[in-house]
Amino acid sequence: MPMVKKKTKTKVTTEKLALMVAKGFENTATKDDLKEFATKKEMREGFQIVNDTLGLIRDDIRDLKISVEIDLKDLKNRVERLEKKVGIIA
Repeated sequence: MPMVKKKTKTKVTTEKLALMVAKGFENTATKDDLKEFATKKEMREGFQIVNDTLGLIRDDIRDLKISVEIDLKDLKNRVERLEKKVGIIA
């Protein structure tokens, strides 16, 4: 029959308990540590700036796309006129 070890109860003194609790809070951030982080208001303002900038970039891309489409259409017309002039197409 296997030996069963009896669990012995150890008394935890108030001092030991205080040390265990203190050890548990060793890596907890303090109010001073949290001051380094941005507030919700600052985060919202920062995201708004990013969103506004992305909006401007989208507008620029749309404008470029329109410009390229116009240029491409113009070039196609010019090539077609040249082809007609040299007799490649009727």
